[in-house]
Amino acid sequence: MVHHIRFTILAALMLVAVPLSAEPVDLTHASQLERQLFADARDGALDDYTMIDAALIASGLPDEDALSLYRKKYKSLLSGARRIANREDTDYARARSVFEYLHKKTLETYGLHSVDMVGVFSRGDYNCVSATILYNALLGDMSIESWGVLVPSHAYSIVQVDGRAVEVETTSPRGFDPARTDEAYRQLLKQYGLDGALYDANGGKRKRSSLIKEVQGEKKPVGNLTMVAVIYSNLAAARVRDGDLEGALANFVKASALSDENPHFQRSRDALLNNLIVDLVEAGSHQQAARAASAARQIPGLGREMLDKLISLQVHATTKKAVALA
Repeated sequence: MVHHIRFTILAALMLVAVPLSAEPVDLTHASQLERQLFADARDGALDDYTMIDAALIASGLPDEDALSLYRKKYKSLLSGARRIANREDTDYARARSVFEYLHKKTLETYGLHSVDMVGVFSRGDYNCVSATILYNALLGDMSIESWGVLVPSHAYSIVQVDGRAVEVETTSPRGFDPARTDEAYRQLLKQYGLDGALYDANGGKRKRSSLIKEVQGEKKPVGNLTMVAVIYSNLAAARVRDGDLEGALANFVKASALSDENPHFQRSRDALLNNLIVDLVEAGSHQQAARAASAARQIPGLGREMLDKLISLQVHATTKKAVALA
């Protein structure tokens, strides 16, 4: 979410000895479709492309022909969702029926790393980011207001219907307007492998604060560009897992090109990096954790606070390694 959102971005960083370059990767690594998307998004809004177009392009479609093919898949899904929704009398019921139809028709297999929108349409694989993007796109095309929300370990949707804001956990088939107790939220995160929010960057310790705080308080909307940026940052995880560090860095740069200044995106990305390094520490992989923290500092767009946390985690992991060897 985010990453989300907890993914294995850095678990494979230590499988290769080459450090990430501190030099930013320019957007010549982008495809022609991506360059057109970035040009459209330069003013902070999409005019030539829709939300679903942008998500598909970010997922790696090679050309306009491929984009046209997946647009048809989306339009077919939209047509079915409209047919189901039109049977209902209220927007609340319509939004719920679209959610249930989406899980029945398209969202088949949850995967922590299944952010790829092409994978959603081709195989039914999804995660909280891809499901939220697709659900919100469908609602938007039916004139039902919705927006994404990013919290440090997760993404979900809020739908404005019948005079109130309804939360929707898009990962779960039972996630429409769920109970928001601490225990219910804790179990949801645990079920989907998203409980990395329990980690604190300072010293690799677990947080003791209530998880429900993530979904309480002011829930500001996250725009379409930010949600697409989350796709790019999560795809970077897969590149790192495959040992493709330059590809990972290129995806982080593409994410930054869309939403680097968005605080929600920054918090989600930083929590992802932090949690993965702490995971390595907790698993006893102290040398890997130290090297991962060092490598993560080369990712463009990190703020001073996160850079300081990565240094702290690097020192913590190194100390743990020394104690273990003593």
